[in-house]
Amino acid sequence: MATNTNEEEQVLTLLCGDADPWTWGDANQCSLSFERNGTGAILCGENQRVWIAVEFNWSFNNQARPVMANSDTWKFTIQMTLTTRLNPIYHTRNPWLTGEALQDHLRNPPPPSKAPFPWAPLHSAAFRPKQYTLMLSRGRFIEPFHCFVKQPFPIFQPYRYAPNRYACRLAFDDSSPYPPREEWVETSGLKLSLDYHHFWERREFVREAIAKKDETWAETLDLGWWLSPTSGDGHIRNK
Repeated sequence: MATNTNEEEQVLTLLCGDADPWTWGDANQCSLSFERNGTGAILCGENQRVWIAVEFNWSFNNQARPVMANSDTWKFTIQMTLTTRLNPIYHTRNPWLTGEALQDHLRNPPPPSKAPFPWAPLHSAAFRPKQYTLMLSRGRFIEPFHCFVKQPFPIFQPYRYAPNRYACRLAFDDSSPYPPREEWVETSGLKLSLDYHHFWERREFVREAIAKKDETWAETLDLGWWLSPTSGDGHIRNK
């Protein structure tokens, strides 16, 4: 990445940094972050339960490097490989490894052939390199979690809430960064979570939260949201 084009530098500036990770929502238990050095970190979970917490390696695809689709959107392709290394936020404390076992893991992460792991209940195939086409956009975007749990005609619901909005969106065009179901090792508790959440369908992530006080009147009074008859997948599955 030493000879970045202008488009690449713009993408890297918007894409990278773990201080404000890309989130799907749900208390940030589904999120990912990219670093300029070609590493990143990904979380997948629900509420207080984390299923996947690993680092990944990534790089631009030389045949499809960043280009501007329009003034606020960039399109590019990356290669991304999940590793067995614990997500950095768990390097000092985590529910899986402690003491010498943790230090040994940080020095010598296990090979994918040893999968599954408590911090990544996945088959070894999940750790193979995969290619993704991404769209990175600037604008005003509703948090994907709010679309997932949306009830029809929110304005008439007893518990009404305005959706959170963000200034950046990262969309995976072809498939989610979360492994397909056949690459998970399902326990009873995990099976219930997979049945409801379908993590492998999560392709959109957002960052740069917009405070409610900074929303426009059009966003606050967004009738397209408040009077929408559609139901989110989470609401449908929860019936």
